[in-house]
Parts: sequence; C-alpha cells; structure tokens
Amino acid sequence: MGLSRRDFIKASAAATALAMAGLPVEVMADSSIRYERAQCRFCGTGCTVLIGIKDGRAVAVKGDADSPINFGRLCMKGYSLPHIMYGKDRLTRPMVRQSDGSLKEVSWEEALELIADRFVHYIKKYGADSVAWYGSGQNTTQEAFAANKLFKGIIGTANVEGNPRLCMASAVGGYLNTFGADEPAGTYDDFDQADCIFIIGSNTAENHPMLFRRVIDRKSAYPERVKVVVADPRYTPTARYADLHLKFRPGYDMYLLNSMAHVIVEEGLIDEQHLKHCTFRTGLKTKGNFVDFKAYREFLKDYAPRKVEPLVGVPASDIRKAALWFGRKGYSTLSIWTMGINQRTKGVHLNCQLHNLHLITGKIGKPGCDSLSLTGQPNACGGTREQGGLTHILPGHRAVANPKHRKEIAEIWGVKEEWMPKKPTGPAVNMFMRLSEGKIKAIWINTTNPGQSLPNAGRYREAMKRAFTVVSDVYPTRTTELATVILPSAMWVEKEGVMGQTDRRSQFIPKAIDPPGEAKPDFWQIVEVAKRIARKLGRKTRYRVIDPMTGEVKRIKEVYGLGFETEEEAWNEYRLCTRGQDVDLWGATYEKLKAHAGGIQWPCPSTDFENRGSAKRYISKAYALEVFGRANRKYKTGYVTLYDQHLEQKGYKGPINYYGHHPFHREAGDKAIIRVLKAGLDYEMPDAEYPYVLNTGRVIEHWHTGTMTMRVRLLREMNPRAYVELSPEDARALKVTSGDRLKITSRRGEIVLPVWVTDRARPGMVFVPWFDENKLINLLTIDVPKSWSGAGEPDFKVCAVKLEKV
Repeated sequence: MGLSRRDFIKASAAATALAMAGLPVEVMADSSIRYERAQCRFCGTGCTVLIGIKDGRAVAVKGDADSPINFGRLCMKGYSLPHIMYGKDRLTRPMVRQSDGSLKEVSWEEALELIADRFVHYIKKYGADSVAWYGSGQNTTQEAFAANKLFKGIIGTANVEGNPRLCMASAVGGYLNTFGADEPAGTYDDFDQADCIFIIGSNTAENHPMLFRRVIDRKSAYPERVKVVVADPRYTPTARYADLHLKFRPGYDMYLLNSMAHVIVEEGLIDEQHLKHCTFRTGLKTKGNFVDFKAYREFLKDYAPRKVEPLVGVPASDIRKAALWFGRKGYSTLSIWTMGINQRTKGVHLNCQLHNLHLITGKIGKPGCDSLSLTGQPNACGGTREQGGLTHILPGHRAVANPKHRKEIAEIWGVKEEWMPKKPTGPAVNMFMRLSEGKIKAIWINTTNPGQSLPNAGRYREAMKRAFTVVSDVYPTRTTELATVILPSAMWVEKEGVMGQTDRRSQFIPKAIDPPGEAKPDFWQIVEVAKRIARKLGRKTRYRVIDPMTGEVKRIKEVYGLGFETEEEAWNEYRLCTRGQDVDLWGATYEKLKAHAGGIQWPCPSTDFENRGSAKRYISKAYALEVFGRANRKYKTGYVTLYDQHLEQKGYKGPINYYGHHPFHREAGDKAIIRVLKAGLDYEMPDAEYPYVLNTGRVIEHWHTGTMTMRVRLLREMNPRAYVELSPEDARALKVTSGDRLKITSRRGEIVLPVWVTDRARPGMVFVPWFDENKLINLLTIDVPKSWSGAGEPDFKVCAVKLEKV
C-alpha cells in the first residue's frame, strides 16, 4: 500500500493524471465534444475546469488555461470529475422508510407533502426550534440562501448549521477577533510574490494540490530567495519540499508561534509604522484588556526558543531560523493553514497568533503578504460565511442577535421581522446533541454526511435514526441509511449555481447536463418544501423582480414561499443583502460571473462588465497607488478597486476597506488587534492510560467521506481502505509491521485498522484518514463542548488513544 500510494502522489504530469482518471487522451481531441466552463466540485481552491459534454453526458474534463487560479492544471481528483457522476448506485427517486425499516419509492409530491406536514406538525406542537437544517459547504450559494430564508425567515428558528462549522469556524473567529471582519485580505496572486511561505496545520500538497503547485513554482523560480517553512507533527509530502520542517509535538503549536513572535520582536524585525494601526489586548474579550507593546514584549520573554524547546520538541535554532525567515525586512511572507489549526480546542487562539506575526512585521496588505486560511470545501466561504449559513449569522456578514441586522434582512427577504429568531441556538455538534436529547424532532440534512463526519459519531447516529430525518444526497451514505426520507439530488453541472472560495472569489457553475432519473436540484427541493410549509403556517413573502444592474425592486405580489423561483432570482436577492457591506457582491452579476474565468472577488460594488472586484483588502490608498498604479488599472486577475474616487463614481456608498480610513473594529476604531495569548493545550492530551495522540485527516486520492471519490475506480484502487500511520519507533515498541492489525481505543470507542509503518508519523502520534465508510474513525473523536474552539469547532486533531496489536 505504501509504495503504490507514494508512486501515485509523485505522478504529477497532466497526461499521467488523465490516464489514471480513466479518461483516454484521444477523448480530449474529439471535436464533437462541447466544453463548458465550471468550477471544480472538490476543495475550496476553486480551480476552473472545462467539462466535456457529449450525448448528454460528461465524458471529459480539462483545466481551463484562461483561469487565474490553476492556469489549465488539475489534480487527480479534478481529472476524475466526470466519473463521480455515474456511480451505479446513484439515487434517482425519492424514498420513504417504512415501519419495518425498508425503503419505498414514492412520488416527489408525496415526499414533499410528507416533509412539510411533519415539520409543520412539530413547529405547531413544540415550537420553531423543534426543527433544524444541517447544510454544507458544497451547497451552492443559492441553495444555502434559500434554506436560510426558509428556516430563519419563515419558520423562525436559528437552528441552521452546516459542516463548515467542523472545518473553518475557528478561522472565522480568528479574522473577527483580529480584524473585526471575516475572510482573508489577500489573493492567490500572493503565492507568486511571496519570499517566505509559512505552512502550518496544512498538508497542502495533498489537500490543495494546485495551490501547492504555485508554492513549488515560486520556489523553483527563486530557489535561494524563497524559503518554505512547514510546521507539522507529520512528515507529509508538503514537508518533503520544505527548506525547514518544524516537526512539533502535537498540541504545542501555541508555544511555537509565541516563540517565533519573541524572536521577531527581539531581533527588531517589527514594522513600527504598521504597529500604529494595531492595538494590543490580552485574551479574546471584545472590550477592554488593553496593554501596550512593552507589555507584549515582556509577555513573550517566557517563550524564548531555549525555554520552549523541551515542550515543543523542536530545536531552538530551528524556531529561531523560521522566525528570522518570516520576519526578514524587505521580503514578503505568506502564511497558509487549514484543519491542523482550525480543528483544535485552541483553534481561534492559533488563528489569532498567525495574524499577530503578520501584524507585528507589517506583512499584510502588500504583494506576497497575507495570513491566508485555506478553505476545504468549494462553497464554505460563499454559502456559509458570506451568506450566513450558521446559527449566529445572517446574509452579508450580519448577526442574528443584532436587531438592526434582522430588520435589514427582513426587509430584503420580504418577511415580518417578528418571525425571525432573535438569538442563536448553538453550533453544529450542539444541534445534534439537542437532536439526541429529543429537543429537535425533525432535521433536514443536505449535501453532507454527518453519520460519518461528526465527532463521537455513534452517539448522533442513533439520534438521526430516531428523529424525522430528511437527507438530500446523490449516493447512499452512512447518513442516508439513518434517514426517514431520502431525496435524490442533482449534482455539480446537473444544476446551476454560484460558489465562493478562499480568496473572496465567487464563480458560476452552469447546468450542462440533466440529472439521472427523477433527481432534482437541491434549490428546487427547498423552494418546493418552502411553498408547502409557508402555506401550512399561513406566512406569505413578497415575490418581486430585481433589476440586476440598478437594484430597482418591483414588488408584484405576496406568495406562499420564498419569493423567488429561479437560481438567478435568488442570486439577485442575495446580492442586495451584500450591497454596501464589506462582502459587497452587488457587482457580481450573472452576466459577469458567466463570462469571466476565475470569477469575481469581493468587495465588488461595481456592475461594470470589466470590473472583477478587489484583489486585496486592508490597503492604504497611498500604498495602493504606489504599488498598483491607478486604481482602475488591471492587476493580474482583476481590478484594484480601492481608490475611493473611483468607487464613488461607480455608486459605492459603503465603507472602503483600508486602514486609516474606515473602521472595521467597532470597539477599536480602525486598528487591528494583536491578541496577547498565553499558550495552552488541547482538551484531551495523552496520559498514562491513553498515551498516544490520534490525528485524523484527508488524503490526496479521496475527499471527505469518500461519497464521490470512492466511486471512481482508479482512485478507490489506489487507496481502497483506511489505515493507521505508525512511526518506526512506535512500531518496534508495539512489535508490529506494515499490514499487521492494530486496535485503536479512545474514551468513546474503538476500531481495528491495518498498520502502515512510515516516517511520516511522529513517535507518540498516529494518523488515520476518515474517507472510509466501513471504518468510522469518528466513533473515537471528541464531542465534549470543552474541547471545541471558541467558535464551536470540534477538535479532530488531538485525541488521546491507546494502541494494541490484534
């Protein structure tokens, strides 16, 4: 298994990947194939692909050479896209579970009426909070927007959550606590200009391969100037390319980051001018606790490299080297991270610490400089963070608990303000806890697989089985097997929609082919259920047509339902929600989204066809002019639209996002906050009874729970089942070799897996991928609230286990 897997990872040439995906090269030259541009269905990079259509089927795929994201290249999962759609077990008809546990095919009308009847029954008997929606970072923005409006606007519950809570909530907390606004300042172009690339908590080579390709390109072009530093307990394929690998002890990265800050400060690598735009606070409180730079410097003395070396497990000299490379004056630095930072008890703290390093060095808002949290799903940003797909938020970066925000959204939605929830209910795992307690009676799970992905999954599998559970998906999963009603969904280019990626970029996906059988788009499903629920509750909304260029609203009539029928109508209403907000997408018209490879980056207030939004945030006007020239000058993938006179000419009335001009932090004026954070550990560290750390994650061949990739023959053959990575040192101590079976036991469950002895693993730590539906590693992971980050994200990276040879 180990050799073939490594060989597979090394196969990077496009033709080789194409052949591995099972697409003959001659197919690509077939002149009868029609190609349409779309966004890749997998990770949050948002690679642009050209999908080949022939006889109503997707038969080929290639990278879009005009894309400013992937420049015509794709990874092996990207090349497998046509194959994910044609598994033999595609769901094609609605099904309802019978009293004997069997599934019966029913008509759409019967399924929709059953869902509406049961949901309304529980709402009337137990209140609005007795029903819930659990969505996904794989829903289109229109689907997520429709569900949000149905549950928060018509039903009146904040029980709206999604799987992005499990992967990026800590990143949101980090941006909010530092800048007062969510999402990154930079763009993918920063990869091409960075002199130091600091990667922590991310196996970028396997999980964001096309972005890692840009790392390799930059390093290859300037091998002496560019330094790649990887901080990861595992020796991953990403670490193999590093100039320096910081193989820290699991759970001790807060000490590492504070130690790097100490070196930067003591070596005089700070940007004193930039620090004028920052303030210092202890902890994560929103008010008070101010300290000065002198106190921050004194605080960091406890984290000198020689002091933390015994704890972190990294030589003091390596910590010092990493900090010096990071802070080099006159050089640019880009930091990237993902689940290894976010899925942690201290996830928000770690995100803030990474921002700290950029703020004290002034390495933000400049070419090649950013603290860029990578996103794991293709629409976790657009459909969840921006659109408001979690319990506490509303569209356009607004808050459920803010009366002004509720009023604004109620007006746009055309619903009564009193219908809307006044406060959040609880994050994702809390929602499933309430489901297991019987407080939530009915739940609609859409485009995600919590029966496999939730921490301590066994507890919530039983809850889903007992409740009235609706699941919309494309294939049978470990969640559909628990469902009361299964709705067959259209997939990817079988429907249209918009998705938003890591660097504030939104792209259009066209409907290029029809779905199989009676499968329907999720948007259609939500709209149809909303009509029935609204009628049964007696709640009407306004149906209107919105002029996509002027925003003029023509109110036509009141209707039972969401007030829109098509994806474009929903998108235009959503654009209104963002207009004048920091996440301004008013300029992202359907016409522009369809035309431009690589999409539109917000803020984009202008509907001018050639304006593709803002590449960077938080740039001073003077600096924007100095670096980029005039504001309407094209810069790589778009237009720098940060010059205020240019924006005013285009009718933009909202804040212009650069320091020293308009505030982002309401409490701290226009200043970013450097959080002075004492290092802490994860909730469940190893002890005498459970002496090893379990780390779970993804692999290059598969994506998430394997629902799509396990149906691609060659991907499945290359990595057919889960395994446990074990270091040679631990293998000797346990007297096991590759292929032996090892029982892994936590305080919540146990699992038996084959062993892979590899130098990837750090002694005292094991790694298990979670794509295998037959080996549910999440039966072992932690769901205790105290283990969640400050943003409600569970800890999937540090879980105490014991090991036993079977």
